[in-house]
Amino acid sequence: MARTPEGTDTMNVDCPPMRQPPATREAKVLPISLGPLLAWTVAPALLLGAAGAYPTWRLAGTGGLVGLAAAACAVVAAMTGGAVVVVRRASGGLAKAVIAFLWAALVRIGTCLVLGLAAAFLLPLSPPAMLIWLAALYVVSLAGESVWLILVIRNSTKAPPPLAPGTPALLK
Repeated sequence: MARTPEGTDTMNVDCPPMRQPPATREAKVLPISLGPLLAWTVAPALLLGAAGAYPTWRLAGTGGLVGLAAAACAVVAAMTGGAVVVVRRASGGLAKAVIAFLWAALVRIGTCLVLGLAAAFLLPLSPPAMLIWLAALYVVSLAGESVWLILVIRNSTKAPPPLAPGTPALLK
Protein backbone atom coordinates (compact mmCIF):
# COMPACT_ATOMS: atom_id res chain seq x y z
CA MET A 1 0.00 0.00 0.00
CA ALA A 2 1.15 3.49 -0.77
CA ARG A 3 0.40 6.73 0.99
CA THR A 4 -1.01 9.70 -0.91
CA PRO A 5 0.00 13.26 -0.02
CA GLU A 6 -3.35 13.60 1.75
CA GLY A 7 -2.47 10.71 4.02
CA THR A 8 -4.93 8.14 2.67
CA ASP A 9 -4.00 4.61 1.71
CA THR A 10 -4.21 3.54 -1.91
CA MET A 11 -3.54 0.27 -3.59
CA ASN A 12 -1.05 0.04 -6.43
CA VAL A 13 -3.53 -1.73 -8.68
CA ASP A 14 -4.54 -0.52 -12.10
CA CYS A 15 -8.30 -0.24 -12.05
CA PRO A 16 -10.47 0.66 -14.99
CA PRO A 17 -11.91 4.14 -14.70
CA MET A 18 -15.24 4.35 -12.93
CA ARG A 19 -18.23 4.57 -15.17
CA GLN A 20 -19.55 8.08 -15.37
CA PRO A 21 -23.27 8.52 -14.72
CA PRO A 22 -25.27 9.09 -17.89
CA ALA A 23 -25.61 12.71 -18.84
CA THR A 24 -28.80 14.06 -17.46
CA ARG A 25 -30.96 16.19 -19.66
CA GLU A 26 -31.18 19.73 -18.50
CA ALA A 27 -34.64 20.81 -17.48
CA LYS A 28 -35.90 22.96 -20.30
CA VAL A 29 -37.88 25.92 -19.06
CA LEU A 30 -41.27 25.95 -20.73
CA PRO A 31 -42.47 29.25 -22.18
CA ILE A 32 -45.51 29.46 -19.94
CA SER A 33 -47.05 32.68 -18.71
CA LEU A 34 -50.23 33.28 -16.79
CA GLY A 35 -52.04 35.46 -19.35
CA PRO A 36 -52.32 32.98 -22.22
CA LEU A 37 -53.07 30.13 -19.83
CA LEU A 38 -55.98 32.04 -18.31
CA ALA A 39 -57.18 33.01 -21.77
CA TRP A 40 -57.38 29.32 -22.70
CA THR A 41 -59.11 28.32 -19.45
CA VAL A 42 -61.30 31.19 -18.30
CA ALA A 43 -62.49 32.57 -21.63
CA PRO A 44 -64.27 29.38 -22.79
CA ALA A 45 -66.03 29.08 -19.44
CA LEU A 46 -67.20 32.67 -19.51
CA LEU A 47 -68.37 32.36 -23.12
CA LEU A 48 -70.32 29.20 -22.27
CA GLY A 49 -71.84 30.90 -19.24
CA ALA A 50 -72.85 33.92 -21.30
CA ALA A 51 -74.41 31.69 -23.94
CA GLY A 52 -76.34 29.74 -21.32
CA ALA A 53 -77.59 32.68 -19.27
CA TYR A 54 -80.89 33.15 -21.10
CA PRO A 55 -81.86 29.45 -21.15
CA THR A 56 -80.92 29.19 -17.47
CA TRP A 57 -83.08 32.18 -16.62
CA ARG A 58 -86.01 30.69 -18.59
CA LEU A 59 -85.69 27.32 -16.86
CA ALA A 60 -84.69 28.25 -13.31
CA GLY A 61 -85.47 31.95 -12.97
CA THR A 62 -83.34 34.38 -11.03
CA GLY A 63 -82.06 31.63 -8.72
CA GLY A 64 -80.65 29.85 -11.75
CA LEU A 65 -78.78 32.98 -12.84
CA VAL A 66 -77.36 33.39 -9.34
CA GLY A 67 -76.30 29.73 -9.47
CA LEU A 68 -74.66 30.31 -12.84
CA ALA A 69 -72.80 33.35 -11.55
CA ALA A 70 -71.68 31.49 -8.40
CA ALA A 71 -70.48 28.53 -10.47
CA ALA A 72 -68.61 30.82 -12.84
CA CYS A 73 -66.89 32.58 -9.94
CA ALA A 74 -65.92 29.26 -8.35
CA VAL A 75 -64.52 27.87 -11.60
CA VAL A 76 -62.61 31.06 -12.44
CA ALA A 77 -61.07 31.11 -8.95
CA ALA A 78 -60.15 27.42 -9.13
CA MET A 79 -58.67 27.68 -12.63
CA THR A 80 -56.67 30.76 -11.69
CA GLY A 81 -55.22 28.97 -8.66
CA GLY A 82 -54.35 25.92 -10.76
CA ALA A 83 -52.81 28.11 -13.45
CA VAL A 84 -50.57 29.83 -10.91
CA VAL A 85 -49.29 26.44 -9.72
CA VAL A 86 -48.55 25.26 -13.28
CA VAL A 87 -46.81 28.50 -14.24
CA ARG A 88 -44.61 28.48 -11.13
CA ARG A 89 -43.57 24.85 -11.65
CA ALA A 90 -42.92 25.26 -15.39
CA SER A 91 -39.57 26.88 -14.64
CA GLY A 92 -38.41 23.43 -13.50
CA GLY A 93 -38.98 21.87 -16.90
CA LEU A 94 -41.50 19.84 -18.81
CA ALA A 95 -41.90 16.99 -16.34
CA LYS A 96 -42.51 19.31 -13.41
CA ALA A 97 -45.07 21.31 -15.38
CA VAL A 98 -47.03 18.19 -16.32
CA ILE A 99 -46.95 16.83 -12.77
CA ALA A 100 -48.06 20.25 -11.47
CA PHE A 101 -50.94 20.19 -13.96
CA LEU A 102 -52.07 16.83 -12.61
CA TRP A 103 -51.74 17.83 -8.95
CA ALA A 104 -53.43 21.16 -9.60
CA ALA A 105 -56.48 19.23 -10.81
CA LEU A 106 -57.07 18.06 -7.25
CA VAL A 107 -56.74 21.61 -5.97
CA ARG A 108 -59.12 22.88 -8.65
CA ILE A 109 -61.78 20.27 -7.91
CA GLY A 110 -61.54 20.91 -4.18
CA THR A 111 -61.74 24.67 -4.67
CA CYS A 112 -64.78 24.32 -6.92
CA LEU A 113 -66.57 22.12 -4.40
CA VAL A 114 -65.78 24.30 -1.38
CA LEU A 115 -66.75 27.53 -3.14
CA GLY A 116 -69.85 25.89 -4.58
CA LEU A 117 -70.98 24.68 -1.15
CA ALA A 118 -70.31 28.08 0.36
CA ALA A 119 -72.36 29.75 -2.36
CA ALA A 120 -75.19 27.26 -1.88
CA PHE A 121 -75.43 28.17 1.80
CA LEU A 122 -74.91 31.91 1.44
CA LEU A 123 -76.82 32.85 -1.71
CA PRO A 124 -80.44 32.47 -2.83
CA LEU A 125 -79.70 30.22 -5.77
CA SER A 126 -81.02 27.15 -7.49
CA PRO A 127 -78.73 24.29 -6.35
CA PRO A 128 -79.40 22.05 -9.39
CA ALA A 129 -78.60 24.91 -11.77
CA MET A 130 -75.44 25.73 -9.86
CA LEU A 131 -74.23 22.11 -9.84
CA ILE A 132 -74.92 21.68 -13.55
CA TRP A 133 -73.08 24.90 -14.37
CA LEU A 134 -70.23 24.08 -12.00
CA ALA A 135 -69.65 20.78 -13.81
CA ALA A 136 -70.09 22.21 -17.32
CA LEU A 137 -67.84 25.22 -16.75
CA TYR A 138 -65.17 23.11 -15.07
CA VAL A 139 -65.09 20.59 -17.92
CA VAL A 140 -64.85 23.35 -20.56
CA SER A 141 -62.05 25.09 -18.64
CA LEU A 142 -60.16 21.85 -18.07
CA ALA A 143 -60.42 21.01 -21.77
CA GLY A 144 -59.06 24.44 -22.67
CA GLU A 145 -56.16 24.08 -20.24
CA SER A 146 -55.38 20.59 -21.52
CA VAL A 147 -55.30 21.73 -25.14
CA TRP A 148 -53.15 24.71 -24.22
CA LEU A 149 -50.65 22.55 -22.30
CA ILE A 150 -50.44 20.07 -25.18
CA LEU A 151 -49.72 22.91 -27.62
CA VAL A 152 -47.02 24.34 -25.35
CA ILE A 153 -45.38 20.94 -24.95
CA ARG A 154 -45.56 20.23 -28.67
CA ASN A 155 -44.03 23.59 -29.55
CA SER A 156 -41.26 23.33 -26.96
CA THR A 157 -39.97 19.83 -27.67
CA LYS A 158 -37.93 18.81 -30.66
CA ALA A 159 -39.51 16.51 -33.18
CA PRO A 160 -38.17 12.96 -33.13
CA PRO A 161 -35.72 12.08 -35.88
CA PRO A 162 -37.31 10.69 -39.04
CA LEU A 163 -37.53 6.94 -39.32
CA ALA A 164 -35.13 5.15 -41.61
CA PRO A 165 -36.36 3.98 -45.01
CA GLY A 166 -37.77 0.48 -44.87
CA THR A 167 -39.21 0.90 -41.35
CA PRO A 168 -42.22 -1.38 -40.82
CA ALA A 169 -45.57 0.36 -41.25
CA LEU A 170 -46.50 -0.29 -37.61
CA LEU A 171 -43.75 2.04 -36.43
CA LYS A 172 -44.63 4.91 -38.75
